[in-house]
Amino acid sequence: MVQRGKAWLAALAAAVWTAGCSLLPGENGSSGPSGPAGTPPKVSAGRQAGQKPGHAAAGHGTSGGGAGRQTAGGTVFGPGSGAGAAGGSGMERGTGAVVPKPPAPAEHLVPYNGPVQHIFFHPLIAYPARAFDHPATDKQMIGMNDWMITVSEFDKILQALYQDHFILIDIHLLYQVKQQGGRTVVVPRQLMLPKGKKPLILSIDDMNYYEYMVQYGCVSRLVVDKQGRIGALSIGPGGKPVVRYDDEIVPILDGFVAKHPDFSFHGAKGMIDLTGYEGVLGYRTDEITAKNYPQVRAQATRLIQALKRDGWTFASHSYGHLNEEAISYAKFVNDTERWLREVEPLTGPTDVYVYPFGGHLPVGSDKFQFLVHAGFHVICSVGPTTYVQWTPQALLMDRRHIDGVALHEEPKDLADLFDASKVIDPARPDVY
Repeated sequence: MVQRGKAWLAALAAAVWTAGCSLLPGENGSSGPSGPAGTPPKVSAGRQAGQKPGHAAAGHGTSGGGAGRQTAGGTVFGPGSGAGAAGGSGMERGTGAVVPKPPAPAEHLVPYNGPVQHIFFHPLIAYPARAFDHPATDKQMIGMNDWMITVSEFDKILQALYQDHFILIDIHLLYQVKQQGGRTVVVPRQLMLPKGKKPLILSIDDMNYYEYMVQYGCVSRLVVDKQGRIGALSIGPGGKPVVRYDDEIVPILDGFVAKHPDFSFHGAKGMIDLTGYEGVLGYRTDEITAKNYPQVRAQATRLIQALKRDGWTFASHSYGHLNEEAISYAKFVNDTERWLREVEPLTGPTDVYVYPFGGHLPVGSDKFQFLVHAGFHVICSVGPTTYVQWTPQALLMDRRHIDGVALHEEPKDLADLFDASKVIDPARPDVY
């Protein structure tokens, strides 16, 4: 992992955001692969039960451990922090249920039975020079170019999706969890949308702001200002802390939906898929023995509540971003339980699991069954096209990766979403 310069890190650690934000928490210092520049493990050629192969995505990792708790039963986890929807039974997750609001009487909705697109990003490159102004052999630069997109690219993609009549939806509208014959089963739910709209699920992996991300051009963390708005804190070109609302996915999308409310169905924004080994959202919540841990936890919790209020949901991306197909069952269990123990109390309950590296586990395998019994009803991988598989225990869904590799090497795969040639930022190095 690339280490930041001492002066630069000191400036960031000492930065005080006077609009309601406090000191930036200290760094974790945990070890592991350096991030997207590391070679992701290969995704196996085929899946059980008719699954098609996916694409490997960016990788970051460390080891996890510890014990946790099991959950049983099931329900639909809707917008906000909790569970609950028609047809679901309670899951003991420790927080209250939030039932999605029914459509307003005047709203005219029609059944939608077509494909549901699910796209995902990593945190945006807010400062292209920091990401790309390096020797062509710099592995971190190569990784940023491969697995990330810039602010300019994201802005253009949003506009193209909106003009093509996509509408953001909450993933929990696709299914419900029922008890049938003493078993918990996952079944499709009829999706109802405004006429002419096409459903779109947007998710963001690794919005933890790992050290290498900040060093190579991403923002440092998300913050809540005095007005309750969510912004992004970084060290600007002048070396001073700055909070902006136009250089990271969350504030950009919040602003876009405010201007174009018909781009969001019932206020849905996106799903944030978190690991835990370097904290969450830029807050080092992994340092549970640190003296300032209560303060850091309070900051992260306040931010998460604001995100939920604004239509964002959360998913597990594992704790240590490990190659789950390769590690032992015991290590896999420890990693999952550590996420449930350290991260879920911050995010609230979720029944969505996003595989690291775009991998997958065979349906029926011991590891897969552990995820199901731990309460995960939606399990997501990565692939170049739309793909959904229904099993009695879980909804399996591929997500389409939107990154440098897709823009440069797989533009035809994106043609039904947007024209990649009109999106690519000229600030990118010409290495493809």
